[in-house]
Amino acid sequence: RDDLDIAVGYMFIPEVGVFAGYRSTSMDWTVSGGGTSESGSFDISGPLIGLRGNYSFNDMFGVYASVAYLMTESESTDPAGSFKEDAPGTQFELGVKAKFSKALSGTLGYKVESFEGDKSKTEETFSGVTLAVMYAF
Repeated sequence: RDDLDIAVGYMFIPEVGVFAGYRSTSMDWTVSGGGTSESGSFDISGPLIGLRGNYSFNDMFGVYASVAYLMTESESTDPAGSFKEDAPGTQFELGVKAKFSKALSGTLGYKVESFEGDKSKTEETFSGVTLAVMYAF
């Protein structure tokens, strides 16, 4: 699995801000059993917009939460062929942050993303640990 999230944002006040960006996930899969094997891929990508909140315990450590709306498209390929559709979704993240300098900080969190295909009505949910580095200018 390969993930890429790129976003830019603006903090209205030190505790609350908005962001916009692009996210992409690509996965290859293989299923084996009974002497046969099938493989395929799943890709989801597109723009996102969101809201982020921060709370600092001191100058270095704090917590954060974010919520985003994903305007994504999914494409899946398997032995039967290829299928593409709009798959909007939501993204929630909660975690801790550390400020290393005035411009450099990092986060460690947990993210949950859910998507639903507009044609197939198939719902996909991904969740897991996140690690990020941010540079402010």
